[in-house]
Amino acid sequence: MLGFLFLTMFNLVANVLTIGSIAFVAYSLFTISKKWATSDKQDLFNLLVVSGAFLVLVRIFDFIVKSISDYEFKPLLSLFLVLIAIGVPVAIYFITTSSGEVIYEDGYFEKIKNKEFLKSEIMASFGLFIDQLEKISNKVSKDIGENKSASDQEAYKYTEEAGDFKGMLNEKRSLLLFIVLNIITLGIYKFYFVYSAAKDTNIACNGDGDNTSGLLKYIILSVLTCGLYAIYWDYALANRLAANGSRYGYNIQENGTNFLLWWLLGGWVCGLGLFVARNITIKNLNKICRGYNQSNPRF
Repeated sequence: MLGFLFLTMFNLVANVLTIGSIAFVAYSLFTISKKWATSDKQDLFNLLVVSGAFLVLVRIFDFIVKSISDYEFKPLLSLFLVLIAIGVPVAIYFITTSSGEVIYEDGYFEKIKNKEFLKSEIMASFGLFIDQLEKISNKVSKDIGENKSASDQEAYKYTEEAGDFKGMLNEKRSLLLFIVLNIITLGIYKFYFVYSAAKDTNIACNGDGDNTSGLLKYIILSVLTCGLYAIYWDYALANRLAANGSRYGYNIQENGTNFLLWWLLGGWVCGLGLFVARNITIKNLNKICRGYNQSNPRF
């Protein structure tokens, strides 16, 4: 029974990774199509190679998982995906070089033997990928924001000219309420939590040089990264709350690392670690909001 559960879990992971790897390759191609004429072709091509390599590794993992389980492995699908992962970069390389364009500078492949140089090149290619995601989510956010009524925006707008937020921040969030409302709303309340947490954090921590992404960007990037951005969002939120604790006289010890450890490792303890991780952000967010309300009393 336990073995079946483990195989089921690994099969689920393999399927999620497959979807993620396909999305990664597809969006890498999209990024290349948007930036090929204006950006560094070397970084763009590296992005395509990295995404293709990830897809191949995922197909190997999927093959291993399904070989030791009763789940059906689809060789034609795997072959098709592997051909895309390998064939597309090769085709682009030969088409580009045959037309006289240069992708890699002389001596590049000698430099890439250095681990630090290789790491920097991979990060540079990822940077282009993330930059394209940010531009799309920002554009969508802007388009939707422009359709809001002025009165709706003024309801929670913070401006330096006004001096402070016109209202009180919510300092009474609770883990129990979070769990109950998520059950009642079939998980929809989580999105409201993200919306309100981002809004309150950006108000209370205004001026720290950071910004917590709102709901729209959270949804878009979470879908495109198969949920990874959602974990990063909480990690970044926990770090920001900890960094701003002293601003309101609180010594907040739990930061993003604590959240991540409970989320990734504590989740194995009957899932209790997930609730501990969530309670970290709720508790510390309440402190920051309480500090802001005390510093900016409503008259």
